[in-house]
Amino acid sequence: GWNLNSLQYPSCLHICCTNLHCGKETAFLTDLRSAVEEVRAHPEKYAGGSAAVYGMAHSIPDATLLEPIARGFVDALFSG
Repeated sequence: GWNLNSLQYPSCLHICCTNLHCGKETAFLTDLRSAVEEVRAHPEKYAGGSAAVYGMAHSIPDATLLEPIARGFVDALFSG
């Protein structure tokens, strides 16, 4: 499978390519196109989760608030 990570400053995606991925570029692009089409067709299904939290953090104008917000999120995530 594929594991892409969202990053910011600038907004982008990161993927680690290893020997297991060599020769599978066409499959990756096919899967990526399919995923983009799915999200565009049904954005409401993908409005939550960690990507939404990460995107929200990117929109906070005062970056000093990010650490306490992130700590609170991680604490809530692992406290249950």
